[in-house]
Amino acid sequence: MISIDFFEVEHALKSVIYLEQDLPGAMTLSLPVLSGSSNNMRIDYFLYVVGGPINDRRIYVPTRKLSVAPDYPESGTYLIDEFESGIQVPPEFPIGRSVPSMTWDEFQLKRQQYNLYLLSLFGSWSQLENGTQASDEKSAFREVFDQIVDMPLRPAYGHLNPGLFNWIWSA
Repeated sequence: MISIDFFEVEHALKSVIYLEQDLPGAMTLSLPVLSGSSNNMRIDYFLYVVGGPINDRRIYVPTRKLSVAPDYPESGTYLIDEFESGIQVPPEFPIGRSVPSMTWDEFQLKRQQYNLYLLSLFGSWSQLENGTQASDEKSAFREVFDQIVDMPLRPAYGHLNPGLFNWIWSA
C-alpha cells in the first residue's frame, strides 16, 4: 500500500486556497479523494465556502476542484478547475449548516482513519478486489465518512471519483 502524508499535502496547499478567496467566508478544502490509477494517482479535493458566525456556520456549494500529485509539494504542480458537484443550488445560497458533532481531537482521529481506509480501498478498487477484507474496510470507511462529512457535502465526494465511491457504497 502506498503511503501519503495527506496532512503535509494539505498544509502546503494553504497558500493555494488563499488565492481562491473570491466569495465571502472562508474557502475550505474537502477531505481528500484518490483518483486515477495506482500508476498515475492524484489526490483530488473540492473547495467550498463556510461562512457565518462560529455557532451558525453555513456551507455553500463546492465550486472548484483542486488536484495534486501524491508527492506534492515536491512535485510543485497543482491544478484548479471548475467543479460540478452535483448539488443543484446557486453558489450564493447556502446548502446547509456545519454543526460540529465531536471535539477537534475526535475529528482528527476519525480523519486519520478516513485517510488509512481511503488508501487501502483505493488499492483494492484499482485491483478490482471484492473479498471479505475489502467489504469490511468499505463498511468501516462508510461509518467514518458518515461521522465526519457534513450531510450537504456528501454528494460532492462522489463527483470527485464516481467509480471509487460507487464501489465503496456497493455491498
